[in-house]
Amino acid sequence: MQKYYVIGQNRFTSKAAIKSHYRAILNKYNPNDKVDLEDSKQLYLLLRYHPHFEEKRGVGIKFFRVETAVQIDVVYAKNNCFWIHRHDGTKIDFSIHECYKYKNQIKKVEIEND
Repeated sequence: MQKYYVIGQNRFTSKAAIKSHYRAILNKYNPNDKVDLEDSKQLYLLLRYHPHFEEKRGVGIKFFRVETAVQIDVVYAKNNCFWIHRHDGTKIDFSIHECYKYKNQIKKVEIEND
């Protein structure tokens, strides 16, 4: 038996593997591209672990888009990130890192090797 972080149907052996997977999704898109349905499903599953999930979800998620981060800090001002576009026309960004950085945020579970 091995321990994994499980998000939907995906199994990850480490938090670095989670980061790599979701960064790869982010890097598939150019700024202002709408995220496709399959990737959106994966983002929603990860977003459920965000410490401010209810606030981020708001009235409901219409779609995800990759956009440039709006930050005062110049270091992050040019980075792309995921944005949640809600049904009421509002939008908010979210950090994939915030979804897994805290201890026990996503628990590791033992799964029998296939």
